[in-house]
Amino acid sequence: PLYGGDSDFAMLEGELHAGPQRTRAATALDVAVLEALVGNDAQVVHAFLGDYRVTARGAAVDLRAAGAAGDMRQIGAIAHKLKSTSRAVGALALADLCAELENTSRTSSRAAVARHLLQFDAALAAVEARIDALLANK
Repeated sequence: PLYGGDSDFAMLEGELHAGPQRTRAATALDVAVLEALVGNDAQVVHAFLGDYRVTARGAAVDLRAAGAAGDMRQIGAIAHKLKSTSRAVGALALADLCAELENTSRTSSRAAVARHLLQFDAALAAVEARIDALLANK
């Protein structure tokens, strides 16, 4: 398996935190990107963010399963799909990471894909936290 959850995280935690990560350097979610597409009606924006959160969580489950199975093709397909929706809602750092994961799944080692999967979890957690905060302020 590529991604075994907690055991892989413990093994790669030092490497994951060794340098600045995209999710630290960039805002996890730029709502202005979504507003440019759908307008700034708070109810509409919140509905899109809620739907995106459900989609992203499902993709994360699927990515973990594909990682555990070592299915590089499926990892790339899931990352490709989530990349587009992430860009649309303004989760730009997560979208960039999905692009890297998609490319890495085709061209790099399984260890590199495993590292990207761990980074994905951290980036998704940051986006979810931002969405949760926005939706709590309805």
